[in-house]
Amino acid sequence: MQAATIDRIEALFERHATDPYPMYRQLRARGPVVVDADRKVVILSYRDARAALTHPACSVDPRHRPATAGGPPGPAPDPDPDPSFIELDPPEHTRLRVLVSQAFAARAARAGPRVQRVVDQCLDRLAPAGRCDAAQDFAYAIPIRVLCDLLGIVEADRQQVQDWSYFVSRSMDPSNPVDPAEVTKVTADACGYLDRLVADRARKPGDDLASALLGSREAGQRLTPVEVTSAVWLLLLSGHQTTSSLIASGLYHLLTEPALRDRVRDRPAALAALADELLRLAPLVPFLFRHARAELPLPCGFRASPGDQLVVLLAAANRDPEQFPDPDTIDLHRPGTAHLSFGAGVHYCLGATLGRMQASVALGTFLRRVVEPELAGDVSGHPRSLGGLTTLPITFRAISPPAAERV
Repeated sequence: MQAATIDRIEALFERHATDPYPMYRQLRARGPVVVDADRKVVILSYRDARAALTHPACSVDPRHRPATAGGPPGPAPDPDPDPSFIELDPPEHTRLRVLVSQAFAARAARAGPRVQRVVDQCLDRLAPAGRCDAAQDFAYAIPIRVLCDLLGIVEADRQQVQDWSYFVSRSMDPSNPVDPAEVTKVTADACGYLDRLVADRARKPGDDLASALLGSREAGQRLTPVEVTSAVWLLLLSGHQTTSSLIASGLYHLLTEPALRDRVRDRPAALAALADELLRLAPLVPFLFRHARAELPLPCGFRASPGDQLVVLLAAANRDPEQFPDPDTIDLHRPGTAHLSFGAGVHYCLGATLGRMQASVALGTFLRRVVEPELAGDVSGHPRSLGGLTTLPITFRAISPPAAERV
């Protein structure tokens, strides 16, 4: 098929940063795939996005981008000497992911009581105040504390780790420009701390995720200390901003839509469905950059050539009306796993289960324990844009005790 040509996709993202969804609809009306002025292949439909992400020719590793006439202009960037496994293709990616997953997946699946404890502790800290910033004091505090708990990071260091993670995560948002030198410094400080943590666990293993990563074995393979530090930093970055933004978005909807609040109160299954609908409507990673290692045919008939850069627009695919009837509304009865907000294929998000769990527990506990919460001013950010809400001021009459403490 012959794809329509559009303006540079980065320029469109910048012009429509606050509410990109009308722009996505306009692009999708021009076809399931369009090509921008820099010859990037922009994939908009659900069917084609899923097919691209699961095709073996779809690559994340710049070292595997063919230098062909069909490729983008200019040389490929110098590869990171110690790339994270999410920046690698199989078989390198497979080795690292299996080892990380072996240590992480079982702990994530058993994390329910840990998540509940962290959520209750965050609410207990708010109890005397009567007002708070629910984004910063609740939503943004939960995921990093859960991850620090899993990693065995001591309480005295958790605020510093949270500050590092928050700063670097926010620096990835194009609407939040920061000094690259400062990002480099903060990343170096964070990784230096994690190097010391990993070295300590190598000397004195404990019952924590860092020790489990060091002890992970598969077919005679193991993670090096450098790979463990890289995996831990990736888990902190990818699991903090995304999950906290999901929780903040959920709080906003519950505070502003009483009918929705009544539908999900005391219904864990409905809360899980709400989390998935919020993820579908506003994926915290709205697009993925890939490239074609070889010819990559798509169901619509378009064929990406070796070297083509691909922009997989998850946020557009998640609102494709051919896959999701009435796609711009919250429907608690949709199949929750159908959306692409966690990606697809070999790079499907490792923390998906933990992220969903934290959102469901946080929102459910907030509804049970916070008495008469109300918005108390203007919010900052947007619940359906990259970066999500950054402030969410609320007042409340009281916070009831955790379930185990009620008489």
